[in-house]
Amino acid sequence: MADEIERTQPAREPGDALRRRMDAYPPPPDHPDHGASQEDRQRGRSAYRLGASLAHPPQPIQDEASVLGLPPRLLTPRIQEAITGLMEEMERTRLRLASSQAHESVLSGLADADGVLPVLNRRAILRELDLRVRLAREGGPPFLVSLFYLTNFDALRRIAGLDAALAGLTRLAAEVLSAAGLGDGRLKADDLTEGRFPPLAGSLGGASVLLARGDEPQRPPDQLGARAEKIRLGVTDKGLRWGGVLLPLAVSAATVLADGREETGALVARLDGLLRQ
Repeated sequence: MADEIERTQPAREPGDALRRRMDAYPPPPDHPDHGASQEDRQRGRSAYRLGASLAHPPQPIQDEASVLGLPPRLLTPRIQEAITGLMEEMERTRLRLASSQAHESVLSGLADADGVLPVLNRRAILRELDLRVRLAREGGPPFLVSLFYLTNFDALRRIAGLDAALAGLTRLAAEVLSAAGLGDGRLKADDLTEGRFPPLAGSLGGASVLLARGDEPQRPPDQLGARAEKIRLGVTDKGLRWGGVLLPLAVSAATVLADGREETGALVARLDGLLRQ
């Protein structure tokens, strides 16, 4: 190592005494600087050195040395090659990590998405709903949960086929999403720390769609279902145009206030019981 460092010491440049001796002798008659003053010759050499520095900029090794906090004279070709290899490998690792994280995010979204409707599937909706119930039990704000059911799903399937029945159910899910103004509705870290509860929509299977929301203003008990009723009418009033025919959509809805006193399963069962009344 000591030998490598010694070999990389910069060559010594002519000293001031040698430059003064060179300036003391005028150039020969055939030299371009013949007849020029000593000041002009010095100015010409300075311009030459500036042009040379612009034509040959510092090598990357200088930048690497400054980043690593090492003097350039310690970076031998072999050390520079090793450092460059490490830096390139770090960049490749960073790119692989970013790609892996993006892939994981896509897979997570696919795992939580319903196979037919543009909402969360049953597993994901129950998981997120259980999280909100536990937060409400620990002192968080209560929230409203509404369950919608396409009551004429089987009739649509008999009259116009399965695709028409699924289109009607998708129409219901789209109305829920539009009225709530949400994306996937999953709780994020910022939502938890700041006490925000974005809307949450998902399918419980069959012909049902669930909506949980915590941004509702305080309402009297008999008006808890006002938003759900507006969503229900938005579906039933428009119906579904299928094959040039306007098919009716019949929707029932029920809403309860979740304050953390009952488990998620009991909460869903209570909603289902209200729909069957």
